Amino acid sequence: MNRRLIAVSVAVSTMCTLAAVLILSVSYGLKVPDNWGFRGFAAIFAFTFTWAGANLTWRRPRNAIGWLLLVVGVIAATQALMSEYALFGIVGRDSALPAAVFAGWVVSWVWLAEMTLVGVFVLLLFPDGHFLSRRWRAVAWLGSLGAVAGGFAL
Repeated sequence: MNRRLIAVSVAVSTMCTLAAVLILSVSYGLKVPDNWGFRGFAAIFAFTFTWAGANLTWRRPRNAIGWLLLVVGVIAATQALMSEYALFGIVGRDSALPAAVFAGWVVSWVWLAEMTLVGVFVLLLFPDGHFLSRRWRAVAWLGSLGAVAGGFAL
């Protein structure tokens, strides 16, 4: 069951990333603000985290780090697809494509989930997938609550 879930996660992430790169190549000439940064970053992020997570979970399925990295990769692939679709569907058009505004809204806060999983949980669970002691669970809860509060603040 675990290997099937890993394969499905990799397939979903790969399809979303390839679709995002396809939309990026079609809409490369769109004028976007400079503060948006490098448009292909989310696709690279998705590929890297999906590969690392799949590799680790395939070899050590009981280690939570691999599963966290795999989830971050799938979320990043979804973010890449939604980001490129939102840009393609909104920028330079008189009326937005279906669900493009919703995709842009999701992209505006989904990065918090990625950063919380990597910045809090991967660091707290490294290297063996367990907290050093039960007291570190409070830090994990505070990190999660901070991400939720940050999501509402956006």
